[in-house]
Parts: sequence; structure tokens; C-alpha cells
Amino acid sequence: MPTTYDTYFELLPASEQKAQRGTFTYGYKKHLGIAGFQKLINKWTKAFLTEQGTDLSRRLYGTQFPSLIGSNVTDRLDVQQIAHTAVAKATQDVLGIQARFPPEDAQEILHSVQLTSLIFEDNSSVSVYVLLQNQAGKRLQIILAGKVGA
Repeated sequence: MPTTYDTYFELLPASEQKAQRGTFTYGYKKHLGIAGFQKLINKWTKAFLTEQGTDLSRRLYGTQFPSLIGSNVTDRLDVQQIAHTAVAKATQDVLGIQARFPPEDAQEILHSVQLTSLIFEDNSSVSVYVLLQNQAGKRLQIILAGKVGA
């Protein structure tokens, strides 16, 4: 079977997320087709950063993590709890999709995701560090940064 491709997207810098009212961009150059491990990384990141209820075709898809951006939640324990729940929910979403539509490439099959740390850089910024592993055994630490609080 031929390799399937997805569209590459990237995170907006934390400083632009609130002003742009979003977290993703297709980049500043033309679109790229991706496959393999990068496709899996993008699928999981998209699930993590999609606010639950905003995907009209899948209302339960996504997490509550994006709702922290621009919110009045500043308590570190609350942010930590939301991040833990969001990592588990995004993982569950990707595994559910892959159960219905199994990828043929082991590079694109999710094995596990683990929240490794949260780093609070000041009173309104947090970096979420997760370790993503695919079925082929390849691992990558992903860093998702964003502003929390008003």
C-alpha cells in the first residue's frame, strides 16, 4: 500500500498564541506532506492542543489544556492536574482513532506518552514536557510551551 501523508503544521510561538487566538500555523512557507514518526507526533500534538468540543465532527476529541491559554487559572497544582489529564486524554484519542483506522507503518503507531515534567517559567508561562514513544521503539521528548492566566 502506498505511504499516506498528512499536512505538516507547527506550534505558534507562545507570544503569538493569544494574539492569533490559536495554537497552530501551517508555517510560513508552503505546506509539507509528512509521514512516519513526525505524522504520529503531529497527530498527538493536535489532539493535546485541540480544545474539547471544538471539532464539530468529533465533539469528545481534544483536551481541556487549550482552555488554560488566557484563562485566570494560575494555581500550579490546578495546571499540573489539567496537564496530566490532558496528556492521558490526547493519548486515548489517538489510540482510539488508530484502533478504528490502524496505520500500517509502525513509526505511526502510538505506544505510549508520558508527562515527564512541567516547568513554570514565571507566573504566567508553563512548558509541558512529554515523552512520546511509537510502536517501533522510537522516542522523542516534546516540549509544549504556553501562557496561562490572563
